[in-house]
Amino acid sequence: MKKRLIATITCFITTLILWGVWHMKINDLTAMVLLYGITLSAVCFVCFGVTTLFAWKKSDISPYWIFGVTDVLLGGVAAVIAYFDFHNAKEGFDGILGAMILVVGVPVMLFVLIGDYIVSKIMENR
Repeated sequence: MKKRLIATITCFITTLILWGVWHMKINDLTAMVLLYGITLSAVCFVCFGVTTLFAWKKSDISPYWIFGVTDVLLGGVAAVIAYFDFHNAKEGFDGILGAMILVVGVPVMLFVLIGDYIVSKIMENR
């Protein structure tokens, strides 16, 4: 449980630091890379946090399974938000949040899910 708590706190601090750097005046490419980093660390923060809560309750469920289910639920919520943002777009920059979720959020969540699967298979074979 201690390792999961350290990972949760590390992801939270990383998210805050990247968020602060993202708000500085930087070029577009760096801002996009930072946005992917913010999304990755935020998704990992939520997934590790839920895994830590289950470990704290002394659950017998695999932490990799909990991490994966949490990631899938986050992806589902992100897809619903993107759908409603596109559906309610009327003019101008309406719908840009949905576009950013589809361009940044969903690929990062799939990357994290694939990474969780690979790590779980590696740890299973040990």
